[in-house]
Amino acid sequence: MHPNKILLRSSLGSRRAFSSLRSHPNPLLKSPAAASLPLLPSKPRLNSSVWARHRLSRASSSFPPTTDVDLVNDAAAASGTSTVTTASTSEPPIDPDSDAGPATFASQHLFRPAPTPLQYPHGHQTLLPLVLTCNNLVLPQDPWHVQEPLLVGSRTSSGGIAAQERVIPFLVSHDPGDKPIGWLLPEVAAAISRDHLRHFQRDSASPWEVRYFEDGVRVPAPSVMGLGGGTGVVHGGVGQYGAEYISSVSFADWVNEGGRHARTLHMERLILEWRRKKVFADLLKDWSDEPYPVFNHPKAHNSPEEPLAFAIESAALPIFGLPNYGALLTAYVYDPDTKATKLWIPRRSRTKKNAPGRLDVTAGGGIRLGDTPLATIIRESSEEALLDSDFASEYIRSTGTLPFPHRQASSPLSTSLSTYEYPESASRTTSSGNSVAHHHSNSYDHRLSIDSHRSHYILPGLYFLYELELPADGSVVPQPNILDGEVESFSLMGLQEVLNALLAGRFKSSSAMAVVDWLVRHGYVTEENDSRFAEVCRHLRVDVGMPGVWRKRL
Repeated sequence: MHPNKILLRSSLGSRRAFSSLRSHPNPLLKSPAAASLPLLPSKPRLNSSVWARHRLSRASSSFPPTTDVDLVNDAAAASGTSTVTTASTSEPPIDPDSDAGPATFASQHLFRPAPTPLQYPHGHQTLLPLVLTCNNLVLPQDPWHVQEPLLVGSRTSSGGIAAQERVIPFLVSHDPGDKPIGWLLPEVAAAISRDHLRHFQRDSASPWEVRYFEDGVRVPAPSVMGLGGGTGVVHGGVGQYGAEYISSVSFADWVNEGGRHARTLHMERLILEWRRKKVFADLLKDWSDEPYPVFNHPKAHNSPEEPLAFAIESAALPIFGLPNYGALLTAYVYDPDTKATKLWIPRRSRTKKNAPGRLDVTAGGGIRLGDTPLATIIRESSEEALLDSDFASEYIRSTGTLPFPHRQASSPLSTSLSTYEYPESASRTTSSGNSVAHHHSNSYDHRLSIDSHRSHYILPGLYFLYELELPADGSVVPQPNILDGEVESFSLMGLQEVLNALLAGRFKSSSAMAVVDWLVRHGYVTEENDSRFAEVCRHLRVDVGMPGVWRKRL
């Protein structure tokens, strides 16, 4: 055969082997020729510990970088053909089984086995009841300007709606194109209305625009619908809460002309006055002096208005039914020896007012005014878990957002609310004479039944999700910060244990949804093991129409 034909056949064989290597993410599964190739350090994404060791290895190694020519020659040699050219380097072969070198590091990530769906404990077939009772807020679907009362409710584990009550939309302005940024309970709307009327009595401009139903509109009395509340015709008089004829509340036009600073000023004045007079004291006693942002609804893709509507004290967010923006981090460990993945799960301090002693995500917190979601989660991971900020900022990974349409089982707005925890075997008698048994203190549906005549405050959330893989050798681990006092302890929990804890209701509600999202994204909860998987995914991303975090287009 002519020498040129031999060279051509050799070159074609090399190219085919090289093409096989590059066209498949796992070359060992593609061709026998590629099976004998060393694993390459240039392609895979390494975790934090791997990258750190890899940098040290590169710094102390005299190995030159691998070139495309090296790949072609290696592929050709493996397929038994002659080489096309000779590289000018003298790189020694890399042993894939060696503990040193990037090849092993890469194999820990590139060739991880597909995750096996978790086994649901006896009596459980789906996570849907958990998702429904955590993402339980059902907001009105009608336009805010309709001449009829709007109702909010709580979704039960079976998909029904319970504890409905009237709410009043809170808007930036009454422009027809505006959407509510919050939802007011009747007693809150009444308090704003009183402030509104006081300005008129003092012959000063009111910062509020309060709109009322037309005469003759029948509205529910300001109590939970169908549970002792009646209806009445609006004649302009003030009832028990002074809000049964208020249809909507917004800022006055002259305040909106001043933008976010003017709105912030008037919100701060009102809330400080309430705090001084001990109005809504059960909420405002948790004053933190931390201003949180409230965003406008963007009216168009290139909307010219400011993203920020105003700033507000974080303790006052649930008073106005305003969304809480936050960031949540899930840290995990993959053990290449056992092929097991575990999550770093903290137990919240038992002195916390919100979900004391419950399990949580690794770190998380609210986005303060002026902060970004990434800056928030780096700060919180340092404060709550003592993770190095530089390490977190280099290896943390954004995984999207998680809406959290949530409504508390009871509200401290009403002075009639009791914080007494009923024993599991106890029962009590309602005002209607019906005996209500208490079977399980952690059952959300059960709390709805005992608190059905009370107000339920609204605190929807939008959380930015992050994840961080930590070294399997334990060189970087989260630890409780005794000065912060948020976390009692950290545990490295297996995924089956995490799933069992979720179904047992041991997680804080928002954190439970973040962990469910992690299990779905990583393939441990799928249609193979969850009988209502599609609905779980759909209800994890329920859009309740609240404004999100956004920036003005540059």
